[in-house]
Amino acid sequence: MTDSDDIQREEQRKWLLQAISESGLTATALAKKAGLAATTVTRRVNPREDGHGGESLLKRETLLALAKAAGVSPPVLGAPYLAARSERRRVDDDEDSVLINQVDLYYGMGGGSDIGDHVEVEPRKFSRSWLRQISNANPKDLFWTTGNGDSNYPTIADGDILLIDMSQKKPQKNDQFWAITQYNLGQIKRLRATADGFQILSDNPQVPSDKATDGSMVIIGRLVAVLRKF
Repeated sequence: MTDSDDIQREEQRKWLLQAISESGLTATALAKKAGLAATTVTRRVNPREDGHGGESLLKRETLLALAKAAGVSPPVLGAPYLAARSERRRVDDDEDSVLINQVDLYYGMGGGSDIGDHVEVEPRKFSRSWLRQISNANPKDLFWTTGNGDSNYPTIADGDILLIDMSQKKPQKNDQFWAITQYNLGQIKRLRATADGFQILSDNPQVPSDKATDGSMVIIGRLVAVLRKF
């Protein structure tokens, strides 16, 4: 047992004793009111009398439950305890992270951008849980890129960061945004099915629609998110 462990446990013990005193309850009654086993509290406020030592630190949610039951504020614990929690969060963050490719490729939102040249790819770290709020796709099927042009303004602006899902290549609904290539030009456009292919649509009313009926269009993936700087 380290000195840091002793300090952290002592801080919790003092807070528990204060919570018991201010609530007017016994340790057992406080634990019961918080929906906890009596020993959760008794072993930590009376470690020697109970015959136990080295009890683990209470979890944050347990402390919040006890604070609510006692009608007191949750504890603000000292540096050793916070440092241990910060280290745990750092480990959790690493476990939560996932790599998504950032592709140095400007998808045109006008006439299109030539994508025949060398493309640079740089993996970037993102939170898996945050990403799941946007897409449930396998991270290997996702990539970030940049929009170029104003044919989809104001829905998508020049320079917006775009997340493309390459696992989706067959439009199931009309007028969704897709990353496509046509005659080696990369574009972000809405697609609408026709009898002989697709209409290629832009949100800017000043940009005329196009069409893909000769097999020249290749779908790279569906646009699933747009990030914009303000």
